[in-house]
Amino acid sequence: MLDWKILAASFAALLVLSSVLLGAFGIGDFLAGAAEKARELLGGAPFSGLFTGRGSPEQQITLTLFPENFTLVPDSAVAITIGDIQLNDFAGEIGIHFDSNKLILEEKESSLSISLPITETEIEQVSLASLKLENAVFDVGPTISTDNGTFELTHFSGTVTVTEKNVEFFGNVSSIKIKIGEIELTSV
Repeated sequence: MLDWKILAASFAALLVLSSVLLGAFGIGDFLAGAAEKARELLGGAPFSGLFTGRGSPEQQITLTLFPENFTLVPDSAVAITIGDIQLNDFAGEIGIHFDSNKLILEEKESSLSISLPITETEIEQVSLASLKLENAVFDVGPTISTDNGTFELTHFSGTVTVTEKNVEFFGNVSSIKIKIGEIELTSV
């Protein structure tokens, strides 16, 4: 039994040492190409069954909202571009008030508040643990559209674009649930 453990430890040390040496001499690029070729031939990653994780699968989404008012509260700091104005590391609430044509930025843990007319605005590095809207007007991708529906998404990361007419989310989500009347769609 002890010989097997010594052999396994020696093999692991050999793998680590060879990966360090191969990376230093540029041979790692050659092996990465070989691994990519194996992935193509096998139809997936050759070692995909060896390691499992608890990560959620992500799916890309395009969600367009048409609200009267909407408040976006990202989970972390974002980068905002409004015309020629760029704000980096903004942390706080972004109020979008279509009824009064105002974009209101309120910095967290500060009294700073900026009010601007709504123009095309891009908010990057947006991260949301969850977002749920009921009785909303929205489009999801090119195929789902409603004037009165409910949606809930989890773990969004991506970009939010504000125009004079709508708010568009483009990025990845872990799951989305849509309810239109009696029809429920769930993608996990």
